[in-house]
Amino acid sequence: MCIGVNFRDHAAESGAEIPREPVIFFKATTSLAGPNDAVVIPRGGTKLDWEVELAVVVGRTARYVAPEQAIDFVAGYALHNDYSERSFQLERGGQWVKGKSADTFAPLGPFLATRDELPDTRGLGMWLEVNGDTRQRSTTANMISTCRPWSATSATS
Repeated sequence: MCIGVNFRDHAAESGAEIPREPVIFFKATTSLAGPNDAVVIPRGGTKLDWEVELAVVVGRTARYVAPEQAIDFVAGYALHNDYSERSFQLERGGQWVKGKSADTFAPLGPFLATRDELPDTRGLGMWLEVNGDTRQRSTTANMISTCRPWSATSATS
């Protein structure tokens, strides 16, 4: 499960409005790949794009969890490179799964940082390089929907 348009700086660079509620989309399990696996551009793809993301790995089933208890369900965090084929996503009916769930479009890793190893996710540096060129540089402080340790007062911030 993923949150779309979740970095203020990425929304600004793409001209997207900040959503009033999280934009939720899913990636197929076949999109999962290792951090150094080759990315396979789907047949007919013409507008490959990428975004650095922080993956929150949920360690056990959670339903109807109070915001202040949500952190108890987190096993850890990993880097996630969110690939998209924008022509499929935006020009073919607006269904994000078409452009985001191709095989190899969700590399994770190279490791999982457990919650005790990374107790505070606010302000983590995040960047993305493509063939040695920096394409994105941000921090988790610029996330719209946060994954910081929740409390009743920060659940909507």
